[in-house]
Amino acid sequence: MRHAYAQSSPLNTVTFSAGYAYNVNAFCCQTDAAVSFGGTFGRRVFRYLEAEAGVGVAPNIAQKIRGAKYDIKPDDRLIWMPFGVRGILSLWRDRVELSSGGGGLFEKYSVSNPNPGFGLLSHTGWGGYLAGGAAVALDHRGHFWLGSTPALVPCQHQQQWPQPLVCGQ
Repeated sequence: MRHAYAQSSPLNTVTFSAGYAYNVNAFCCQTDAAVSFGGTFGRRVFRYLEAEAGVGVAPNIAQKIRGAKYDIKPDDRLIWMPFGVRGILSLWRDRVELSSGGGGLFEKYSVSNPNPGFGLLSHTGWGGYLAGGAAVALDHRGHFWLGSTPALVPCQHQQQWPQPLVCGQ
């Protein structure tokens, strides 16, 4: 008996990512940017639609704050837990993929030495994310891919909406 599968693409995908996180709502003269790491699991619901969930971490995102009478070194970390869907368009014999997606997101920012005067307070919040990307297969069977997926992540916390972060992973 022969089976005909409606989907030739991998059913499950595991993605490891590294990039940077940049706070576009940073204070006056401070640029909050850090290296970020993450992982995502995706399950193809249809050939061109994938449900995904993951976690991303950006340690030490706030920069050192110095003045004449103070020197603050925040020990902070930002954790994102996104969940949503991604539309995938396969091109060039299924070796190149363009994707676009979005969904909900839980964000947790924690700082070991809070300082309310400089806005360094731990918080959590819910929001969403939008992402778009491109990837190319590194092998003929399509097991290993290399790509880029920048994301816009607005979150709600401490009466500030939105608080966007632009992430490239």
